[in-house]
Amino acid sequence: MSGYQVFEKMRSHYLKTGQVMQNELFVKEIALKFDARDVIDGLMLFDKYLDKQRKDVS
Repeated sequence: MSGYQVFEKMRSHYLKTGQVMQNELFVKEIALKFDARDVIDGLMLFDKYLDKQRKDVS
């Protein structure tokens, strides 16, 4: 598994719901399935993605 896979799961959830994955769902879908390094890498990618989305809207 990789950070990119974590990013894709989080991005997919965001595109479907319009919200960032929260608490229990994050633990169930991300934290328990991926290595800590991959989770961190994926979160960093997702953070950059959200920043770009905000800039594109402004």
